[in-house]
Amino acid sequence: MPDASIGAAPRGDWGWFSAWALVGTLYCLSILAAMTIGVFILPFAVVLTVVFANRPGARAGLYGLLSGAALPFAYVAFLNRDGPGNVCRTFENASTGGESCTQEWSPWGFVAAALFLAAAGVFLFTRSAGRSGAGD
Repeated sequence: MPDASIGAAPRGDWGWFSAWALVGTLYCLSILAAMTIGVFILPFAVVLTVVFANRPGARAGLYGLLSGAALPFAYVAFLNRDGPGNVCRTFENASTGGESCTQEWSPWGFVAAALFLAAAGVFLFTRSAGRSGAGD
């Protein structure tokens, strides 16, 4: 008889999953934006890692790091939603009109990365929670 709890994570573990997802988002954002704000975001990620790693039961949601890393990729995909190629936008201002053109990438690689990371994190989390029972 199969165990009904396989693949079902306890409620508290989803809280840790979400907390680690935040940390994963910060790490990924600090890498993607390394030349601008990344160096300012990285210390927050490191501090949260130390704080969470010293909490009992926190390791149960560690796969949230993967799912959290999906968010910056989804945002980059959104920013490049009109790409690939040269994309021009017209501004209708009361005093001056104008046009701004930018080079955008194809968003589909970023969409694929975001979907893969989000799904992998949730899949691995639910699988490990089902195997370990009540978590750490």
